[in-house]
Amino acid sequence: MKQPRTFESSSRQGFTSTELVVASSLLVGLMGVVGPLAVSSTRLWIESRHHQLALQELTSELERLTAMDSRARANAVKSIEPSAFLLNAAPKAEIEAETLRDQDGERLALTLHWNRDDHPRAPLRLVAWIDPLATEVSP
Repeated sequence: MKQPRTFESSSRQGFTSTELVVASSLLVGLMGVVGPLAVSSTRLWIESRHHQLALQELTSELERLTAMDSRARANAVKSIEPSAFLLNAAPKAEIEAETLRDQDGERLALTLHWNRDDHPRAPLRLVAWIDPLATEVSP
């Protein structure tokens, strides 16, 4: 009777070429997915930071302008400019201010036009009541 052959696990050392090809294919595929994902998430994070900065600029300008009396506000609206901090992030930023008057009262609208890296962004617009308690509605 013949003895069956036994294979010892210690006799096999190293990797086969098939294993190396499969491992390298998986690694290249994974890098192809993770690389663009990391780049796009970084861009999105930077864009959201700039958007938040632009909204903060408009909010602070609205608070400053609505706290002024009407004569000082009229002069400030004519000469409104973005802050140096915003111009550092978006050099082509422009702020427009307009006073809206109708049956609902007087409002101040600020619009920020801004571009980053020669890509136009949608303008941001905030509106605030100038003196909401000045006009009362009669019952």
